[in-house]
Amino acid sequence: MKSGFQMTWTLIGYQLPTDTAEAKRGARQFRRVLLSLGAGKGTLQDFRLGRGVGLISCDYNRACKTLSENVPPNGEVRCVPITDKQYEHSYIGWGKLK
Repeated sequence: MKSGFQMTWTLIGYQLPTDTAEAKRGARQFRRVLLSLGAGKGTLQDFRLGRGVGLISCDYNRACKTLSENVPPNGEVRCVPITDKQYEHSYIGWGKLK
């Protein structure tokens, strides 16, 4: 069993162009790649088509390689490795429900 300092998650931030039909198609294809890597409901936050963050639990090097091969032209992707311990200490704030 791995300790909390060995297991890594990959935090992904991305911004992709969506100004043309072709660019929107590229953004949708990139999102499918994220989903294939393990980003799913609850771990992928699309702020709007082409912008968002995701958290996946696959190997960091594999994720970065796959994403860099699939990022659309003029797109930007950032990957940050996070251990279980770091994730455990993260803060998520919610507003009060009405």
